Amino acid sequence: MTSSFNTAYDIPLTQTDLAMIGEICAIQGQIEYLMQQTVQHLLGTKHTTTLVILTASNNLPAASNIWIHTIRDKCTEVEVIKIAEEAFSRLGKIIEGRNDFVHAFYVSLRRGPPSKIASFRRV
Repeated sequence: MTSSFNTAYDIPLTQTDLAMIGEICAIQGQIEYLMQQTVQHLLGTKHTTTLVILTASNNLPAASNIWIHTIRDKCTEVEVIKIAEEAFSRLGKIIEGRNDFVHAFYVSLRRGPPSKIASFRRV
């Protein structure tokens, strides 16, 4: 069943564009779940407590910071810490581009070619 609704502005995204945004969100969900499992295991907390810890600020950069600090404090395996540090470094680079893409302001510009997308970023 397909539903549709009227938006305030025309959103010039194709089904492929929407699928890509969905894929990014699914991958982020996987990353967040793995962070939750790691923190829960290392701290020995219940899942609900882990969620409170990681979602206290409701943003991925803060959650990833908690994740890496937990690993640094609790993990004793040097190779695991090295892998986590590399993942943390890459995650920081991914987050900025992901935020720009997912939180962009998608509208059709009335003046200009069809399907032109305008986005802005707070500085």
